[in-house]
Amino acid sequence: MVSEDKNGDAQDHEPAKDIECHDHASTVFEDYCRHQYSDASRYWEGDLEFDLVRSEQHESGKQTLIVAEVKWRSISAAERQEAKKRLEEAFQRSALRNRYPDVTFKVLDASVLKAMRREPLVRQVIAKSAPTRSSR
Repeated sequence: MVSEDKNGDAQDHEPAKDIECHDHASTVFEDYCRHQYSDASRYWEGDLEFDLVRSEQHESGKQTLIVAEVKWRSISAAERQEAKKRLEEAFQRSALRNRYPDVTFKVLDASVLKAMRREPLVRQVIAKSAPTRSSR
């Protein structure tokens, strides 16, 4: 299959490889999001899956469960709202609903990477780890 990239150049694509690459990137991005919090994990229950579940302790001592859907692309406001609605509906079918009365639902997408790039310390780490060109 041949398509054009954003510059109009022809690109060869094999659909199976594209899907495999996307699935791998999605998995890595989910792992990245979970690793931002020490207590975050994936949650499975029957046919339900929550990409990221963690607790958040408030200064008042109140604990909130954070349940998030992770998307490896930037999504529109409408897509975000629909994903959040599906997440809330799935949570109501889970055993977690009986154990956690205070829940916040979130949808994380690729925009979290843009926010990360704006952080000065992260930019410094990225700059230090970037490959340098050697002159010959």
